[in-house]
Amino acid sequence: MSGRVSRNLDIPDGFLRQIEAIAETDGVSTGEVVRTALERLIATRKLRRFAALGREHATRLGLTEEDIPRLIEETRKSHPR
Repeated sequence: MSGRVSRNLDIPDGFLRQIEAIAETDGVSTGEVVRTALERLIATRKLRRFAALGREHATRLGLTEEDIPRLIEETRKSHPR
């Protein structure tokens, strides 16, 4: 992350208490707890989008889960280490 911008967020009291407890247990700031959670959320969403694209591509090619072992084996044979 290159730059930082401060923003006000509306966080319910109970949720904020949980964030503060995590921060205290981990020895980090509440901001770091929130940043880490947001980084994980963003990464998870990117991964889900990537997986959905893979499923769409496989569907267009007519591939199923049953094809995976065969495709792995074919790939390994054509690209030996």
